[in-house]
Amino acid sequence: MLLKKGSDGDDVKELQSLLNLNADGIFGSGTEDAVKAFQTAHGLTADGIVGNGTWAALHTAAEPVVAATPGTVNFAKLSGKIPAAIVAIFPDAFSKYEINSPLRAAHFLAQIAHESGDFTIKTESMNYSTPARIAEIWPSRFNLTGADGKKNANDYINNQEKLAEAVYGRRMGNDNPGDGFRFRGGGWLQLTGKDAYKGYANYLQKSVEETADLLRSDNHYALDAACWEYCINMKLNRIADQGTGDDVVKKITKIVNGGYIGLPDRLAHFKTYLGLLNS
Repeated sequence: MLLKKGSDGDDVKELQSLLNLNADGIFGSGTEDAVKAFQTAHGLTADGIVGNGTWAALHTAAEPVVAATPGTVNFAKLSGKIPAAIVAIFPDAFSKYEINSPLRAAHFLAQIAHESGDFTIKTESMNYSTPARIAEIWPSRFNLTGADGKKNANDYINNQEKLAEAVYGRRMGNDNPGDGFRFRGGGWLQLTGKDAYKGYANYLQKSVEETADLLRSDNHYALDAACWEYCINMKLNRIADQGTGDDVVKKITKIVNGGYIGLPDRLAHFKTYLGLLNS
């Protein structure tokens, strides 16, 4: 998710509604000023740009506070669904980040299981062999002809560095050549963009380069980065407490993904994990 002055469309309308502005779908000076005021009030960098952190803060500020549902997370119930070596690192991390009920755990696990291909992916692959898939994933940037000011997806197949630069370059803090590829999705919640990596690196008190390497190579950091992004940066435990409805999964997905890509799979994972943890 990245909205700034000059953006338009339905996401801008949603942003304006969250800010109690006239929702005309055009990100102009008035919207920018309102974003900056919100960011200042919530301890965020007041740059007027709506990235994942600001987007998450806007949504959580608009949501009612619901009392957390108490309950112990019985990790043994995940046996057979998630590899034992991965389940073994859950207790400490879940305790640290207050993922401390079956409901919170099921919502969190649903998102990271989808984003990580059931805990098999710690680095986003940009290696697409069909242009149609590129255009499907990034419809605002690519089509199959290069018409209407968009890039021709045929020019980006089987070229990870070129595609990553086209998708992520010169935004999300990626200010140097190659940053789009270097700071593509990483960890089990696919932390993306140099700004996001810097946020987590500052939390760890490590360099951004070391941090990027760690969360792509070490399951502990792949999980910890996901917990940090979900619980601290996006504050999604609070929304998870709202219940088991599909609408709650949809809210969380919008904040995590910026849209609803993979929503059916996320819903299926949530119901599976909730059933296991409540059994």
